[in-house]
Amino acid sequence: VDTICFDKTGTITDGKMSVKEVIDLSGNVNAEEIIPSMINCLHDDNQTAVALYNYFGVDDKYKSESVLPFNSSRKFSAVTFNNVTYAYGAPEYILDKQGLENVKEKINEYAFKGFRVLLFAKSDSVICDNTVAVPFTPLSLIVLEDNIRKDAYQTVKWFNENRVKI
Repeated sequence: VDTICFDKTGTITDGKMSVKEVIDLSGNVNAEEIIPSMINCLHDDNQTAVALYNYFGVDDKYKSESVLPFNSSRKFSAVTFNNVTYAYGAPEYILDKQGLENVKEKINEYAFKGFRVLLFAKSDSVICDNTVAVPFTPLSLIVLEDNIRKDAYQTVKWFNENRVKI
């Protein structure tokens, strides 16, 4: 073997993400106030949801009118509370082209450092037929980090010492 290909999850990282930082973009809607109610309604069961739960907690302060659970093609979750829809997920799937352009530099800054960046946003549209009309307004960036395995350095070192390209 002269080359090995692997993704980082489970090889370099332990697959357990955590929230590193929440960056406020709006100044008027606090992610810490809305996201716990979203978590309560969504029941998403993936590592991102676990990281959000561990950071934000869960509560039932707001009652949902509609729920749009995460799926792999949509790449975001959304909940409508009081005729306003809040979403979190992949920025490029939530924002239109102009909205994404406005936050792209900040997202790229963290992504370049190896972090995963979620967008928390709102829309004055409600969830209807499993969709939400754009535009969404960016509210916060949620920076996630994947924990590096304790033996990752040794793993990479071993491959390098044995002239195996990674």
